Amino acid sequence: MKKLFLMIALLVITSMLLAGCQKATSVPTEEPAAEAQLPEEMLIGVSQRWGTAAFLKTIDLGARDAAKEWEEKLGVKIELRTTDAGADDPSQQVRDMEDLYNLGVNGLLLFPGDSSVVSDPLKTIYNANKVPVAITDIGVDDGEFVSIVVTDNRKAGEMAGEAMAEMVAKGGKVVVFNHAPGNNNVTTRIQGFTEKATELGLVVIPEKVIKYSIEGGKQVTEDTLASDPDIAGIFLVGNVPAVGVASALEDAGNTTTKIVAFDLDNATLQAVKDGLIDASIVQDPYYMGHEAMNQLMYFITGETSEITDHIPAPIRILTQENAGEFESDPQVTLQ
Repeated sequence: MKKLFLMIALLVITSMLLAGCQKATSVPTEEPAAEAQLPEEMLIGVSQRWGTAAFLKTIDLGARDAAKEWEEKLGVKIELRTTDAGADDPSQQVRDMEDLYNLGVNGLLLFPGDSSVVSDPLKTIYNANKVPVAITDIGVDDGEFVSIVVTDNRKAGEMAGEAMAEMVAKGGKVVVFNHAPGNNNVTTRIQGFTEKATELGLVVIPEKVIKYSIEGGKQVTEDTLASDPDIAGIFLVGNVPAVGVASALEDAGNTTTKIVAFDLDNATLQAVKDGLIDASIVQDPYYMGHEAMNQLMYFITGETSEITDHIPAPIRILTQENAGEFESDPQVTLQ
């Protein structure tokens, strides 16, 4: 009997030690009971950065449409409260996340403006208090979440590299303009571009950090070409500065330097139609917002068998030839 007791004790201790060695990175450690009573009203926080951009507006639209579908399904009211941390101060998103938690949100849809900065409130506030979080577009450095809906950024970067190599001769110099050096999705995107462009014979020079604005793109283009007029191509990890790049090239009478952008809005589409931007890699932020909201609600309602911890979002490439296909995209119409 003593031997049996010792064996059981050892098994329990071993199980505890093994559990302590595993670090959760997706679904939170304590799931809701499937039969839990739902409140008559729910408040979902939506924390964003660069919230005035068409991409972020479209994520929000997708989330709101999904919330309406869940309202009809459950017969409850679901309110979404969206915050925008702006473009200049990554720490503002921390304060926004704190404010949303203090409002008593039932869950959070998080667009991480900086993968590192948002990790602390994710862990110390949301994970610590068992408030579920679903993530769109950009990963986090640490913390637990229900699901992430995100583009395969390496593949997207490779698509951009291929597009650039089709327009720039082998040996041509190309540069990356990066408005978000703290984001792991952008880092992966640039890696994909650099590896593919290099493989196809282009010379990728060190990246330039720019502001996420038209003026930011214009100024850095002028400075870059003044110091190195042989630049044959510019890849931007976002679309807003690309309009400024196109403006700078047009002002200089430069018709040879090629532009490959990332994302979509009305100005980007028009610039592609006019031949001022040569191509743009287009994500599907509506899908991101819609699916992230679904994943969050699956968790809240106890339908955890429906949760997928990583969902890839569709990618397309916009060129002058297929520009008409993008005219009805919410990123274009939501202005």
